[in-house]
Amino acid sequence: MKKKGRSSFILFVTCIVLTAFIWIQQAWRMNTARKDYFNAQLFNLNPETLLSLEFVHSNVVIKCEKKDGVWLTGSPKKGEGRVDVALLNRVISGLNTQQKVNTITEQQLEARGFNDAQYGFAKPLLKIKAVDNLGTHQWTVGRKAPLEHLYYIREGNKKEIYTVSAQLLNFIPTKEDQLRDRIIFPSDLTTIRQLEIRGGNGFIQIIKDPDGIWKIQQPIVATANKVVVDTLLVTLQNLTIGEDDFIADDVSDFSIYGLQDENKQISLGGVDKTSTMLILGDIIPERPDFVYARRATDKTVFALKKSILDLISFKPEHFRDPRVLLIPPKEINHISITHGAKKLNLFATPSHHWAIVSPVSWSADPLAIFTLLKKWNDAVIIEYDLKNIGEKDEWTFLFGSKSLGQTNVIHVLPSYGKRDGLRIRRNDDPATYRINIPRLTDSMIDPLRFKDKLVLKLDLAQLKTMKVEQKSKPTYAIERQKDGTFLPVETQNPVQLDFLALNKMFDAIKNLRAIQYVAYDQQDLSKYGLQNPTMSIHLGLNATAQLGYVLLVGSKTDEGYYAMIKGRDVVFLLNKKVVEAFFNEPFIIKKTVKLDGE
Repeated sequence: MKKKGRSSFILFVTCIVLTAFIWIQQAWRMNTARKDYFNAQLFNLNPETLLSLEFVHSNVVIKCEKKDGVWLTGSPKKGEGRVDVALLNRVISGLNTQQKVNTITEQQLEARGFNDAQYGFAKPLLKIKAVDNLGTHQWTVGRKAPLEHLYYIREGNKKEIYTVSAQLLNFIPTKEDQLRDRIIFPSDLTTIRQLEIRGGNGFIQIIKDPDGIWKIQQPIVATANKVVVDTLLVTLQNLTIGEDDFIADDVSDFSIYGLQDENKQISLGGVDKTSTMLILGDIIPERPDFVYARRATDKTVFALKKSILDLISFKPEHFRDPRVLLIPPKEINHISITHGAKKLNLFATPSHHWAIVSPVSWSADPLAIFTLLKKWNDAVIIEYDLKNIGEKDEWTFLFGSKSLGQTNVIHVLPSYGKRDGLRIRRNDDPATYRINIPRLTDSMIDPLRFKDKLVLKLDLAQLKTMKVEQKSKPTYAIERQKDGTFLPVETQNPVQLDFLALNKMFDAIKNLRAIQYVAYDQQDLSKYGLQNPTMSIHLGLNATAQLGYVLLVGSKTDEGYYAMIKGRDVVFLLNKKVVEAFFNEPFIIKKTVKLDGE
């Protein structure tokens, strides 16, 4: 028993020792790999602690220096301007990726008997100098190594020489202004809440309200054209300074460039209350297609194409929204029309099936809704700032969007019989406009205008009986048998079915559509010939919840026949060809009976 316990203990200790050995070996390997990586690394620059970075070429010196937390670059001649920090970080990151390919030790150099000139260090291709909180670090790049894709490089005062990939030169700036901040306005347009322009047409201020709608605040109060504002913002976003377009830094007298009065400027304000202002000056004499410009927050003068002046030459009307319907039609799910004491309400279900909900409850005609929305979506303002004498609305159209949480109200003022365009007001905007819709008719509020033209949808599988009654003509009736076929009933004469005529009638009646609605809730049907109809079609169904339908056909008009579904009290017009097919092609025909001896 003791022997067994001792064996277990020895096995346990062995496992611990083996585990410790493996861990130590792995740690040693990882530490060795880490040391090998850092030993091979040429640059180890930290953007957070870096104070300056300098590149000395044979013909130009490019120096970036952090002052008061801001990176600056420039030249003794022009002064210093802001650095594009994103570009600088890419340079630093690119340098940190470079590794020593080969090392030529001091002993190897002595053995070969080569001097610095033979490696290109007497007249170096490039010198790199970095200063951080640990001190100054320098690298000197000599000539190409015999292998074309390598260069010789030396770090500080060290004797050994390394080779480095020629890719190093891809990260080195070669022009003074190559690392300059050339972007003028913010790149994230979603943060912009205010646009201000000062130019030849005065001062224009446009803001975005909490609902995301651009509105002109000065010199007028009006809804702004979103497309125009967004297009201008994209133009400003893409505005950049050319590498060769920096003119002067550390400028103290801007009057030399016409930049002292700030009477030509564009400013963008952000959601964080910060703003970016571009100030424009005189045309550059030696470059007549360019103007002087500067940012309000620094002292650098640069050149921009003269076309920038077009952006400060707009009149306020340029930014006004000519649209009448400000909500996209596809987002609208509620329409309310008011005319005097009458009111019509239409709603759409989430699946976008429209219905009339008051003053009656009917399914709505999708085409009628589309036509209404298109009419107002195509409407535009043709005249602004009409005289407003405090008139009451003649019509009010309200378009609502549940998904957007917005409503768009159009107030139509009296037209006094004129047809030169309706006068309207939009939402709470006090201004009065004239639009390109000449007039409105009373039918605009008639629920029949929007009623679904489908008056009868019949499932033929549920049809049990059909009977057609006509004035001065026999009654025709059929009934479905147990085997599903139809046979004539209610006749004493030998008859047979005309299946071609019967199928034509089924096709016409299973999806019966009106060409026009005439009236509803009528007390006197005689004027439509429906008090004593010309034809009655009785349709009996198998369904227990629905006994059937009776289609009444009345008088003939130039457009069609008056008709109604009994019990629904809506008079409509049916297509002539559909009705006359019922008259002229009876589905039951008499058999010809031959007498004996004939």
